[in-house]
Amino acid sequence: MSRKGSEHRDGFESASFIKRYMDTILVRVSGFHAMLCQLSSLSAYYLLVSLSVRP
Repeated sequence: MSRKGSEHRDGFESASFIKRYMDTILVRVSGFHAMLCQLSSLSAYYLLVSLSVRP
C-alpha cells in the first residue's frame, strides 16, 4: 500500500513540474510575441517613412 502511495506522489510531482514548465514556456512565448509585434510595427513604420520620403 505504501508503494502505491509513493507512485501516486511521484506522478503528482511530475504533473506539477510539467505545469511549471508549461507556465514558463507560456511566459517566454508571450514575451517573444510582444517583441515580434514591436519589431513588426517598427518595420512597418520604417517602410511607410521610406516610401513617403522617396520621390
